[in-house]
Amino acid sequence: MRTPRGERLHIVFTGICNAGKSSLVNAIAGRTLSIVADHPGTTTDPVEKSMEFSALGPVVLVDTAGLDDASVLGSLRTARTNDVLQKADIIIFVTPGNRAPLQCEQTILQKLQQREKPIIVAVTFSEAPSNKEKVTWLEEYKKLAASQDTQNKHRAVRGIYYVSNTENTGIESLKRGISSLADTIEKEITPLEGLVNEGDSIMLVTPIDSAAPKGRLILPETEVLRDALDRNCTVITVQPAQLGAAYANLMQKPKLVVTDSQAFSYTASVLPLHQALTSFSILFARKKGELAWFRDGIAMLDRLNKLNTINLLAIEACTHNRTHEDIATVKIPAMLHAKTGVPVSVTAIRSLSDKPPNEFFDIAVICGSCMATRTLFKAQIAALHEAGIPVVNFGLALAWGSGLMPRAIELFPEYSILRESSYTFINTAQSV
Repeated sequence: MRTPRGERLHIVFTGICNAGKSSLVNAIAGRTLSIVADHPGTTTDPVEKSMEFSALGPVVLVDTAGLDDASVLGSLRTARTNDVLQKADIIIFVTPGNRAPLQCEQTILQKLQQREKPIIVAVTFSEAPSNKEKVTWLEEYKKLAASQDTQNKHRAVRGIYYVSNTENTGIESLKRGISSLADTIEKEITPLEGLVNEGDSIMLVTPIDSAAPKGRLILPETEVLRDALDRNCTVITVQPAQLGAAYANLMQKPKLVVTDSQAFSYTASVLPLHQALTSFSILFARKKGELAWFRDGIAMLDRLNKLNTINLLAIEACTHNRTHEDIATVKIPAMLHAKTGVPVSVTAIRSLSDKPPNEFFDIAVICGSCMATRTLFKAQIAALHEAGIPVVNFGLALAWGSGLMPRAIELFPEYSILRESSYTFINTAQSV
């Protein structure tokens, strides 16, 4: 199976127009992905290429529009680039070495540094004579990188590499520099991390989702299954109708039962109370982030019945066609209404960039984000927290609605911390 886009590190190339970003991406990828021309604004929408990268594993290279695009559509292109930068695990700031640094370049780089993500500077057009002002400007960043000033350490770029796209020089050195950042990247845990041991048995309850592509399991089910097999676990997979008979016939009961969140109630009704139980969606809440990020949202669920109307922000990253059984716009609002007796007003979006949370919402529910990177997921949660909107993911909401809190999360090693300690989310949502 091809590594999903949400499991790949995103390496984003950004800078001013005609800095050589597209040519550089083409050179690293070893093929023509982006159109290259001298005309400003040639790259409009982000262009992505999946590939394997030494030491980093599967990655996505992302070419973006110039951040100084002054054309009629420039503001829209800049907005798209900022959306992509939220996903970035590594930022490659591309600057032409044969031109003096523009004021906007300095501003862009300063704002990129505020994101506190690894930044590498790629200096293009190294076949041409270097601009002395550009060299002097970049030397300051070299000094900062070598400095022992820990307060400013986050501002340091991780390397400056001179490349020629036309002569194909410096490309391998740049690739090695990118690979050297492997240990600085925050890694996602696997879905079953800390929950099962080698040789354990687990049971997966996998109803066939009406929104899932024909012939395929949904991605969280696939990833949990693969993780279990990688751990040499015995896996029993059933649909809800077969759960009772299959469970009763097991001589040795499973270490863990994982169910689709929409089958929580039925699954819990079949299993004994002592059986460890959670959902695929909750596993992904932990995989893509931290359960502590949802503490306020879990608490808010218990207060919804005191409201006159529940203003719900539903965020579902997948682009499948919504149906009469849609979880974000139909099932969760219906569950909240049935549980609380309070009318629910729903605003459904695919991403916060579609509708920034600048209006009042009582609570947000977000999907398992199996198609998103941890970096993007963290930025989304940070933006919601900054706006004062408590958030839970779909699985946590449905567990609460099924009366399965805290059972659905108490099996996690971090549950005691979530329950007993205060937690402050550090906002990392920035924009250029």
